[in-house]
Amino acid sequence: MEQNRQEITKELRDLKLRKTELKEEEKTINARISAIEYDLITDMEESGETKFATAYGTVSITTKLYPQITDMGAFVKFMHDNNRGDFVQKRPSAPAFREYFKLTGEYPEGLDAFDKTTLSFRKR
Repeated sequence: MEQNRQEITKELRDLKLRKTELKEEEKTINARISAIEYDLITDMEESGETKFATAYGTVSITTKLYPQITDMGAFVKFMHDNNRGDFVQKRPSAPAFREYFKLTGEYPEGLDAFDKTTLSFRKR
């Protein structure tokens, strides 16, 4: 493996650089998609349409309601009082967990943890 480390590290660097390039390209593509979607929604709303079809596909407007937390304490109380833990995604915050564990040396009730080993790489 020792003699291959040079080649493997070069490939890792090249792949990470390509990934960065692709992310930049994705940002540009997503910006254009958002602009097109905005234009289509505006045009459809102005004409009173909710759906149309072309040779390339069917476009329709869908409106969904999404929540925003304005008072975390009130929201947590609501969930507790109504036994509605399903209102949140069941994934704890890793930074908050690490901070709590560092301060107390204990895991919060109802949580366990695992170590995840990752590789750090700095390009030259």
